[in-house]
Amino acid sequence: MNRLIFLATLFVACAPAPLVVDAGADRPLLIGGPNGEQAEAGVEAPGAEEDGGTSGSTAPADNASDDDTVPVEPGVFFPDRIDVEPPVEEEEEPAVVPVLTMDQDRISYYSINGLAIDRDGEMGFFGMSGGNSCEFDPQGGGLIADMDLFGCPDDPTVYDNQGRVLMECASDEVAFYSVTWGTQRYPIPGLIEADVNGDGFVTVEDDGGCRLSRRGHDGSVESQDLPVELCDGVPALAIDEAGDRIYLANGDLYVADGVEVRQIGVETGDLVAFDAANGTVVTAFEGDVRITGVDMLGEPLWRAEASGGVESLAAVGDRGAVFAVEDNDPSSPDFVAYDGLTGAVWGSVDAWPGMFDYSVSADGTTMIAAAGGTVYTYTINVD
Repeated sequence: MNRLIFLATLFVACAPAPLVVDAGADRPLLIGGPNGEQAEAGVEAPGAEEDGGTSGSTAPADNASDDDTVPVEPGVFFPDRIDVEPPVEEEEEPAVVPVLTMDQDRISYYSINGLAIDRDGEMGFFGMSGGNSCEFDPQGGGLIADMDLFGCPDDPTVYDNQGRVLMECASDEVAFYSVTWGTQRYPIPGLIEADVNGDGFVTVEDDGGCRLSRRGHDGSVESQDLPVELCDGVPALAIDEAGDRIYLANGDLYVADGVEVRQIGVETGDLVAFDAANGTVVTAFEGDVRITGVDMLGEPLWRAEASGGVESLAAVGDRGAVFAVEDNDPSSPDFVAYDGLTGAVWGSVDAWPGMFDYSVSADGTTMIAAAGGTVYTYTINVD
């Protein structure tokens, strides 16, 4: 017993004091001694054999250096050890970019001044060159109904979620038509622009003041004052229906959320589209090659350079991309689909020269486009 006490005293004099744990009256266990070894005083290391510890022992031989010691736990990195490689972080797999293509399904020959397609791609509407308007079957290519809503040429623009198509003309009035609701007409003094918002609609008007109005088909109206510069021309509109936000672009970018109107972009563009899948906004200047993606509060997410001047922007329905019509060659413009969140290009499809209007269904499955006296129906594929 005295010999064990004397041995413990020697350890105290020569090295940092280990913690002594009582493992029995005559066999104390030393933890945290020199080099972090753990052993019982006067007891061989675990795994040692009676033949000298050559079988299964991890203790280094007398002539071995510390650098030859096998780590206690594989994969643990010790900064002062040169025989152990640092852990290697696994590389993240690159994000998969969807591939967008389009199939031309049908060609129809009509002289029109504007068009729109409904939310599921099953029905369309033409403003006819004679001033009236007609329902159009995108899949069959035929006309269904004929009507005349204005004293000026009907110009269909977009469908709401109740199947009503919004019509505009040069007068201070908007009209809606559907088989279910018939014709609904609304005089809007000082009307500048209009768009649908779910089952209602919004207008920008300047009638003694620049205003944005949210309107219902029951006659309800809620208006907000806009900066006067938004009524100097015709601002581009993009609607976040789920968030009830209206984005307006006139070179700068504004958002109206029903409570206030805020400027969230400076010199961002006079074209705008909202990507509902990602909750992002894409902007560009007409004729410029710069395209910018921002979040719903205007924080920049990505920037891209188009192959030619951007003529228009339109969301590819709710698929997560935005079409930019790029005029890289006047004889052959392109539809280029940009990811609304990252700016990655999903695909590029030739557009017809002389194309003056197109419309994409809200579910992103179908598009119709007009060039000259021809109307084309496309199926949009995303793989």
